[in-house]
Amino acid sequence: MREQLTALGIELDQRVRVRLVEAIHLPDGTAATGLTQECEQSRTVAGIEVVRGLTSVHFGATVAHEIGHAWLIQRGAPITGPVLLEGVCEVFASAWLKRQPGRLPAALREAMAANPDNVYGTGYRLVRAAVERSGIRAVLQELCRSGRLP
Repeated sequence: MREQLTALGIELDQRVRVRLVEAIHLPDGTAATGLTQECEQSRTVAGIEVVRGLTSVHFGATVAHEIGHAWLIQRGAPITGPVLLEGVCEVFASAWLKRQPGRLPAALREAMAANPDNVYGTGYRLVRAAVERSGIRAVLQELCRSGRLP
């Protein structure tokens, strides 16, 4: 997994432990497949949790999404709203899925693009459109600098 993400240009400054768990429930009670734990005082990543039992494709996409959170945390990106934050992480997952063989990865990418969710779906489409206009490097640089899309 690390090699695949590095090939996409996604590399963490410090390694982060990924731990398998039985279930993840967000503060609002929503179930999730992954969660990145942040140490807010030091702006570091304590770890990533991923739900046990996912298919290899779902596991990889979840880890790539959570690595997006870790990457942004390690760089101190001043993104305050969940739409851009989750949108960036969905773009990380989509980039990983794009390099995977088979129909499932392609179907998951199509589902991401059509997702009606106001945070994940809208965020993904906004960030993806910015990447198509300006390129991934420019988008990530601006998000890390200002917390906004170019």
